[in-house]
Amino acid sequence: RAAYDAVCEANLLDAQRVGMRTVGVICPSPWWDQDTGMREAQMRAGAAWAGLQVLEIDIEKFTRSDGTPVWTADAQNEEMLGLLEGTGKKVAIYTALWVWVAQGSPEWGYLSHLPLMAAQYDGRPDLTTVIRFGPWQLQGQIIGKQFTNSQEQFGDAEVGTGVTICWE
Repeated sequence: RAAYDAVCEANLLDAQRVGMRTVGVICPSPWWDQDTGMREAQMRAGAAWAGLQVLEIDIEKFTRSDGTPVWTADAQNEEMLGLLEGTGKKVAIYTALWVWVAQGSPEWGYLSHLPLMAAQYDGRPDLTTVIRFGPWQLQGQIIGKQFTNSQEQFGDAEVGTGVTICWE
């Protein structure tokens, strides 16, 4: 389980001090209850939690220790969404076209009202290149794009930072 993360907190606080928008990306877990996941996200962010402007629900595929892929169930995603919306902060969905396709191009009615932060690692910091998918077809429904991932940028998937451009 997660614990207080001084580096995460310090990075977020530094960004907030210079006026950068800070976002919390929270991934519902298929293994434990979502209240625990929310508490752990708050613990990692520490004092910077209060200054996060946007919370993003991250729809992901996990891998069991035996290599079997596991998706979070809609019920788990809905539970986390309720917790995020209960904070009073702006909430968005963070996901990628490949995730949506891999899940069978679902309607995601409970998520479709959220703005999209697109995970599209094409190396192009250009918002006009965002590929629209699912219910996110209009420019106004997309609040940003992450154009490179942590591992490509820093050589370490655990860094937890990507290069992202946002707009509203």
